[in-house]
Amino acid sequence: MRQNAKKFGAIWGALILALLLVAMLAPGLVGAQDGNILFEQKPASPEAGGGWTSDGDSAYLCMDDFQNVTGNICDIHWYGMSVQSYGNCNATGMIFEIIFYEDNGGFPGKVTETFSNVIPTFTDYGDRYIHPGGYNFTVYRFDVALERCVNLTQGWVSVQSTSSSNGCYFWWRTSFDGSSNAIQQGGYGNLSVNLAFTLTGVSQAVDGEGSPIDKASLLAPWIAVAALLFSGLGWLVIRRQRA
Repeated sequence: MRQNAKKFGAIWGALILALLLVAMLAPGLVGAQDGNILFEQKPASPEAGGGWTSDGDSAYLCMDDFQNVTGNICDIHWYGMSVQSYGNCNATGMIFEIIFYEDNGGFPGKVTETFSNVIPTFTDYGDRYIHPGGYNFTVYRFDVALERCVNLTQGWVSVQSTSSSNGCYFWWRTSFDGSSNAIQQGGYGNLSVNLAFTLTGVSQAVDGEGSPIDKASLLAPWIAVAALLFSGLGWLVIRRQRA
């Protein structure tokens, strides 16, 4: 009996060890799935680049192009500042409209999808935009899972703030990546710059780490296998005890 108890304890220990090992490996395995980033233009460094107003209250709408997308666009992430009279503002309560367009010979063409009243999640990107006038702005990363996926190999996307709970307006952060085709409607027209955004597939985080949903889906089958293994070994021990 005591020997069987030791075996049973050893099985428990092996199961716990296996679960710990899977939990340790999971972040790395999830990170390997970051190939699901379909298109990316990263934010410029703090001292360089800038930001362009894309806000309904000021009647400015910014858009930029993307190419070589090989999958459905289900999430969008963009970078920018919340600004009020050249002062740093909190992004809480900002509502956006996101529009996807076909490409028409290097210009935005027919609208394919419009997402209105979008309330994104947002985080401090951990970076600052240092304005030449000495102003220092927090750069936020905004994240949205689209209501429906968009199927465009190449095209354009616009991101515009349509409302703010504290009267702030949106500056879309620039990027060093891209084809320098960004446009500001209602303002300067062709900006000859790039705007910072990322297009991804289903439930995919950026910056090298998967989302909690990805981790859960990765762990689930391993936990199920471990549980089945444990149940089978436990049944075997009990059977031997009865014998």
